[in-house]
Amino acid sequence: MEGLLSIALDESIMLHLELDPAAGHVRADAAQLEASIMNLCINARDAMPDGGRLTISTARSGDDTEVRISDDGFGMDVETRAKAFEPFFTTKPFGKGSGLGLSTVYGFMRQSGGRIDIESEPEAGTTISLSFPRLASSDTSPEPVQSTMLQGGGRERILVVEDDPMVRDFAAGTLASLGYSVSCVENAAEALQTLETDGPFDLVFSDVVMPGPLDGRAMASEIRVRYPKLPVVLATGYADIDGIGAASRLSPLAKPYSRRQLAEAMREAIDASRDDG
Repeated sequence: MEGLLSIALDESIMLHLELDPAAGHVRADAAQLEASIMNLCINARDAMPDGGRLTISTARSGDDTEVRISDDGFGMDVETRAKAFEPFFTTKPFGKGSGLGLSTVYGFMRQSGGRIDIESEPEAGTTISLSFPRLASSDTSPEPVQSTMLQGGGRERILVVEDDPMVRDFAAGTLASLGYSVSCVENAAEALQTLETDGPFDLVFSDVVMPGPLDGRAMASEIRVRYPKLPVVLATGYADIDGIGAASRLSPLAKPYSRRQLAEAMREAIDASRDDG
């Protein structure tokens, strides 16, 4: 993930890795671990609006292996730390976060048999520690790699609508690596203008919560009126996944999503729109 994070983080944030080769092996879902690290790095970036240092480290701690994400941002007080893992709790402005980031990471750690801890003080930065049971050396054979290749695009054009620069870069970079031609905008108004002036596109991939008068669901409804055959896939961290699916006519992606989930959603949506045509 180092290359992606280096590109996605603000230029004012210095990424530093401290990876201990003796940290050991753990058993966890790789895609969910990557998504969790990305989530925590997004939070760290937002805690350092004027820049700073972001450190990702690994280490052995007793019978555990730890992954730590540390920043020197504005930190958390006691009350904020106590609520940090609660669903929908967020200190970010409206439209900048669903409040599901840390609760999603918390659920992943519980599922993996590990734990997540926060060390933070106001104006003294934050360290999030992900602790996994360390595997014995006799139990470190990797899981079988799936033989199925991810199916991407050829000449299909995808319009990505996302106001968060890191998430936008992750989505655009992943789609480009799958062979799609990708254009990016920050909000619904720019998306509708781009569809009119720079079309045609084969799919619109959009966040639900965005600044401006139109959110992702309203934009999807407007696109359905203007371009009935153009598929729209929405991504969200919110729980009202069924209502979002009804607005877009396609299954939404729940954040955080993996590269495979994104690839499968794009391919399914594009193929379905062609079958309907």
